[in-house]
Amino acid sequence: RMRRETPEPPPTAPRAFRLSFRTGASGPGVVRLEGVAKSHGGRLLFADVDLELAKGDKVGLVGPNGAGKTTLLEVLIGRQDADSGSVFRGKNLKIGYFAQEAEELDFSRTLLEEISSVRNPPPSQAWARGLLGRFWFRGDAVHSRVGQLSGGERARLALAKFIAQDYDLLVLDEPTNHLDIESQEIVAAALRAYPGMVLVVSHNRSFLNEVANQIAIIAHRRLAVFQGTFKDSWAAAKMAEFMAVQRKPRYRVLRVVKDWETGTAYHGGDVIALQGAETQAFLRLLRWAEANGRVERIET
Repeated sequence: RMRRETPEPPPTAPRAFRLSFRTGASGPGVVRLEGVAKSHGGRLLFADVDLELAKGDKVGLVGPNGAGKTTLLEVLIGRQDADSGSVFRGKNLKIGYFAQEAEELDFSRTLLEEISSVRNPPPSQAWARGLLGRFWFRGDAVHSRVGQLSGGERARLALAKFIAQDYDLLVLDEPTNHLDIESQEIVAAALRAYPGMVLVVSHNRSFLNEVANQIAIIAHRRLAVFQGTFKDSWAAAKMAEFMAVQRKPRYRVLRVVKDWETGTAYHGGDVIALQGAETQAFLRLLRWAEANGRVERIET
């Protein structure tokens, strides 16, 4: 589990790590998806997605691989278009997007130069040193070239540069990749203190427990949003209930199937959705129909 204690910051950090953010675009419902659907390669990823973010919302987005988490992020920020539904972004909204790899770093610069590049005019050296110190770049290390850093160090530097910028909404896709436990705790603390909106995809539940105040689950082509996190028993129970409901099998009828118990006939194109109260005889009928090519199970 993630350690809760925060490593002792360098002496310059408390004053220097005060970030300024614009708040004019961060009113209620600044970012909103309504009835959004998206397919990829002929496969429906999600449909009827509703999501709204307002100032102070910290949303952790989770779901199985291939459920469309990254695609949903890219629809929200405008990198991809929705197939249907509407996407609203507030006027002058400034969105920052951090993908899984360390991006947009100039390997020829020193760390101080790289961090200073996020502000115009450049910040004071004390401010830049304080920010770097929060991300464990201290002393003479700030004069190292970005190209000399390891992959993990570059990821940490990219996050420091990203979080320091003047965004209304931070969108992060797996930001803890390549980060050790201490670095994860530092990033979590920065996101937790951020006064704007945060939407983060992560498989790291401990990290999300430290950052998020809501959890959004995308699974089986649907999205549901829950107040609280995985450490909140009520929210966790509701999330488990949503997943259980979504996993109930559905079958598409290919050739006529007749339920002799009830006399109901199912014809080609019909969909049979199990509710959990079916008789054993009906379940045996479905297994027989599937084995004989009369129905096919629908991926959910």
